[in-house]
Amino acid sequence: MTFSRKTTVAIATFIVGVMLQEGGFVKGSQIQPESAVNTIAILLFVGTAGLLLIALWQAVTFHLNKRTHKVFVDEVDRLKAHGSKQDVTPETRRVVEDLTGYAYENLWNEPQKAESRLYRPAQVN
Repeated sequence: MTFSRKTTVAIATFIVGVMLQEGGFVKGSQIQPESAVNTIAILLFVGTAGLLLIALWQAVTFHLNKRTHKVFVDEVDRLKAHGSKQDVTPETRRVVEDLTGYAYENLWNEPQKAESRLYRPAQVN
């Protein structure tokens, strides 16, 4: 997550820098040319509007509501209580896969048996 965030911030900063340079921005100048002021205004407007549209799209397409949240939390609690993945209902499977974007089978690891968690020294052949 950190790598992705830092990478996108670096790319965005680079793009804004290039756009300001192309818009005539003069580093260190008290007074900027009109083209630089217009570029800054356009960046602020288009950037804000674009991010708002992306947020709106995410809000509309992400199917999290009180019902689906309850289904998801109940399923997590059931699995934490050593419930079997094979006992999942089709509705719960659909909701969990829709919210996570992953196949149900790939979401949670089966609990390890106690003997598999014990320390075992490496065998040398």
